[in-house]
Amino acid sequence: MTKSSPVILPGSRVAALLDGRMTQLRIPVIVPPAPEADCHPRHTARHPAPYLDAYCSEPRTADNPRGMSQRWCWWQVDDRQCLPCFDVPAVPGQYLWVKEAWRTWDRHDGLIPSRIPHDAAIFYDTDRWPYEMRKPGRQRRALDMCKRMSRLTLKVTAVQVHRLQDITGENALAEGAVGLCVNVDTGEARPDGNAAIMNFAALWDRIHAGRGQGWDANPWVAALTFQTIHANIGEIREHAA
Repeated sequence: MTKSSPVILPGSRVAALLDGRMTQLRIPVIVPPAPEADCHPRHTARHPAPYLDAYCSEPRTADNPRGMSQRWCWWQVDDRQCLPCFDVPAVPGQYLWVKEAWRTWDRHDGLIPSRIPHDAAIFYDTDRWPYEMRKPGRQRRALDMCKRMSRLTLKVTAVQVHRLQDITGENALAEGAVGLCVNVDTGEARPDGNAAIMNFAALWDRIHAGRGQGWDANPWVAALTFQTIHANIGEIREHAA
């Protein structure tokens, strides 16, 4: 079974996953400076400039036909590798299990997450609780969620690396950003990529600007495309075994 990693998402992004509006996720990465274009005298240039791509050293599978690894680097115009490499969060075929804000019954409030019984009810802040249900316990941070408590799993299908501001309107909508354009004559609303980019930029800044990786900084990002599976990753592993 392909290895898995956790990914922390705020409530607005979890809601987009649940609504089926989110199929992409961008995560900041550190990319070394691009090298100057250079072609070996015995080679023929195949590209107009150095480019970014994965080092393909993993087994080739149906999910990862190129054998892409998490190591990426610059490649010269004649396809020579340029060190150093840098890491991206995932490869095609890898699973990411979602960590989100959560609660249990208040009787478990004094327990650390690992001590909470396996059969304890988990409540997620993006869900609507029945009116008659008594209020669950204190809110827990997404960071403190154990793997067995996760209810959403993302299966990565593609990975790209680019500058944040290279995002398109279609990409912003795929990130779950809301963007609508209303026809003043008919009142009909339709998806609008430019509005989605503006809303995505505002959301990005709320999460990353404090770390110096805001929209205006235009950081490098790994753009992950994925399928959402509404199940704990343990259940997926059991079915795949």
